[in-house]
Amino acid sequence: MRLNEKQDLTRWNRAGLSRFRYIDGNAITYLETLRQQLVEEFDPEGETSWQELASRFPELASETRSQRRKRLNAQYYDERRDYAWEILRTFARSAHVLGEYTDAYANEAYLPTAVEWDNIRKLVAMLGYRPSPPASAETYIALLFKAGESGEVGVGFAVKNKPVDGAPTVVFETQEKLAGSNRLNQLYLKEWDRNLTQLKLIDPIEAKSGRLQSGRVLAGVIHFPLREMPEDVSVGDLGVLATPDKGLPVKVDSLAEDGGGAYLTLKIVSTGALDSSFQYYNSTLYLQPGFVASPLANGDGSALLKQQTNLAEGEIVFGRQGSDWRVRQVRENAFRHIQFAETEAAPAAGEKLFRARSLNRQSQPKLTNGPNVYVLPYGDDGTHGPLVDADLKELSLTVHKEHIHDEDDVHVGYIYYVSGNLGDRIYYPAEEHEAVIEQAVLTEVRFAGKAKDLQSGSWALVTHKDNSKAVYRIDEINADKEWFELVLAGAGKSVSLLRSGFKLSLQPRDHDINGRQAWSSASSEAVTVLELADGAPADELKLGQKLICAGEGFAAVVELKEIVNSGGLSKLHLSPPFHLDENAAGLSRHNCILYANVARATHGETQPEKIVGNGDAAQSNQTFALPTERISWVSDANFAPGVRADLTLRVGQRTWQQVEDLSHSSPEDPHYQVMVDQDGVLSVRFGDGRNGRRLPTGLDNVRVRYRTGYGEEGNLEPDALVKIARPHRLVESFVAPLASSGGAEKESTESMRESAPATVLALSRAVSLDDFTHLAAHHSMVWQARAFERMPDRPARPLIEVVVVAAGGATFAAGSETANLIQTYLQEHSAPATPVSVISYVPVLLHLRISLMVDEAAFDKRQVEQAVREQLRNGLALKQRKLGQPLFRSEVIALLEQVEGVENGHCEILSTPYPAMSSESRPRLHKADDGGIRRVSVKPHQLLYLDADLFPPEISTLQYEI
Repeated sequence: MRLNEKQDLTRWNRAGLSRFRYIDGNAITYLETLRQQLVEEFDPEGETSWQELASRFPELASETRSQRRKRLNAQYYDERRDYAWEILRTFARSAHVLGEYTDAYANEAYLPTAVEWDNIRKLVAMLGYRPSPPASAETYIALLFKAGESGEVGVGFAVKNKPVDGAPTVVFETQEKLAGSNRLNQLYLKEWDRNLTQLKLIDPIEAKSGRLQSGRVLAGVIHFPLREMPEDVSVGDLGVLATPDKGLPVKVDSLAEDGGGAYLTLKIVSTGALDSSFQYYNSTLYLQPGFVASPLANGDGSALLKQQTNLAEGEIVFGRQGSDWRVRQVRENAFRHIQFAETEAAPAAGEKLFRARSLNRQSQPKLTNGPNVYVLPYGDDGTHGPLVDADLKELSLTVHKEHIHDEDDVHVGYIYYVSGNLGDRIYYPAEEHEAVIEQAVLTEVRFAGKAKDLQSGSWALVTHKDNSKAVYRIDEINADKEWFELVLAGAGKSVSLLRSGFKLSLQPRDHDINGRQAWSSASSEAVTVLELADGAPADELKLGQKLICAGEGFAAVVELKEIVNSGGLSKLHLSPPFHLDENAAGLSRHNCILYANVARATHGETQPEKIVGNGDAAQSNQTFALPTERISWVSDANFAPGVRADLTLRVGQRTWQQVEDLSHSSPEDPHYQVMVDQDGVLSVRFGDGRNGRRLPTGLDNVRVRYRTGYGEEGNLEPDALVKIARPHRLVESFVAPLASSGGAEKESTESMRESAPATVLALSRAVSLDDFTHLAAHHSMVWQARAFERMPDRPARPLIEVVVVAAGGATFAAGSETANLIQTYLQEHSAPATPVSVISYVPVLLHLRISLMVDEAAFDKRQVEQAVREQLRNGLALKQRKLGQPLFRSEVIALLEQVEGVENGHCEILSTPYPAMSSESRPRLHKADDGGIRRVSVKPHQLLYLDADLFPPEISTLQYEI
């Protein structure tokens, strides 16, 4: 065989090869080729001159591949002292080494196969392509000013996170001045703390059984939900259920627990009714009165005496006004307040009261009209007042007069008496009055003693003398030396018992939580409309300013487009319309808070100014390395990667301008260019006098101030920033409810291989869909991008819609700050008037159930499970997956089999995450005959990946058996 007999030239670049392969063999096969050639060269006559070439390791007839491999290995590694053979073997080995070098250099000359950074850099530089630098994460934070403070907070207000597990501290600094005020710290929505749900009546049987039917309204007891059951509350307790304007007397009918806490049922103990004015936010239940007392005499039959008297309860009293007599029985008497029976004659002012004297029935048979007589006191002829019986009925009787004689029958006087069977005792008034009525029929409600536990404006539960109950508000409390008076609003009936000074006040569960949707019905596809609470300082807001709307696990930064004041109500029109975001479904008027002292902050910490070099006007393109490789990169649409180094460079006292490329600078432009090497080290490069100005000569005249911090470490979860790094005299605290995103490392070599050719074809301009895809993906704050063409509903230019996976993986709303930043970048590099929109990808999550076979005799199954978990986490991570990429079950199994210790494995794709998704966004599940999911297909704007925190893989292990 001759050396040039091989004709298969396609072997160098067969389909499926990842690299060019120009050599075909190795030192062993090359030695065999040389041996065969030498056999032909040194046997011109058919006789072998060099016998060992054929006889030492002879070729076998019908030699198999295995036999040939063994023969060639033995031939190559055979120890021989034949110099000619050693020369051949050395030559074969040298040809192998030289061939491998040639092959490697050939691959390094082609961008898709090059692996050395310097070669890749040179190849992409030939295309005019600059690798994307790293990027620093961005977010918005809201400053909370100290009470009563307002003013300006300058650029550089710094906050930081609380690192865990030894991770470095991440510092964010504000990038804009903020003029703020304490009044703008937090703005609440209309009726945010008012639960407008009405109290309802429920079936008392259901209430006592604990089986409530939601929404069932029957004439019965009031359902009063509570967070927890209060102490010392018992069935039968009386109290007041009241709003600010109306009260009802109620009795605790039952106590029970429910899923959300506890509840009472209340029975109304009056003729009043529960109406629509009783709502959760304004209803209060008052129990456990601290003041329970009966008032002094009031209402019908009551009177106020001019002087205190000791008339006792039950005592009979005669009253005289002019010539008219009345008789009554005392019910109570205290502090000049006297109460008679309400059925008796009403007292009158000026009426004189006389004590009743009693006449007992006697048996006097000697008297003319005896024997049953009632003898008047000596000298009293009974003419000054009426006589009444025990029932206080006036008697029409004749007073008899008879002579009285002594033992000697000498006349000594007269005896006055009445006769008849009138009961054991009859009554008549004393000669002198006991008291005079100053005021009759008292309407005032007065109590003896001091007004302890009572306050004006509080509610009182009143039991009237007819045993009915009512609720009144105490308007006034007027105190006297011995008693005090309560003025009850609307009270018109006499009072027998009053309860007030309630020690326990209860409000319905969630009374201060308005669960209605946060936004107004006036919201549209253009704006979200929020109605501010009364008293909110809407006049201090400015159009165009940024606000953070946060609540219930959702947060968004919005721009104030318009303020509409109508009827004392301020309505804010905000963009983007976050109410269209399904993640905002949990926002309510209660949990939605607007933060108005908002500033943009980026990852990075400001460092002191440093000297980087001396200017020399005689040198062109002076270059100085910067003292750190961790310089921050902030967004800037004027730069092709979408970011620029965050540094300020001064030459002397003049600040020079950073540009992307000095080739566009004029000779006098004070410009400089920032360059990044393969290790991420930055340097600044100045002009040569033609493209950019040269540095002026000076000692230590080139100074730079920069910020350090970039990369994915800055992509933090919401509320991860928790501490002020450098206090400010105006700022009390801050909140960071938004996730920070956009932090990325420098462009990888794989990305450069893909992006460089596409970018050079587009010449940094986006025309086709592929151009937009590659241009967006070239942005340092973008992990992935994919462009689509959307046809409008009416005749117009097609809309370019770019779906983006932002660095860090956080989603964003259409029209948000992230979307606007990337949209501006694309519009800067596209044809004028090209309609471009940027939207976030839609995440679709995976849930896997893994079953592993592990040889536990050789491997620790826990370590294998952990290795599998890490393999799945890394192999199916968001950053590894592509937009619209489906997942096959076989892909997961292939990942499992790459883990050492896994003999075989089974994967089950679970549908757990998908039922909660809308039908439009739900992925398509392809199932096998056994019902198992074999493939998950998603839409082009969706990205299917594994989030091991939300849906950790369920991994089980079985013993491997043969």
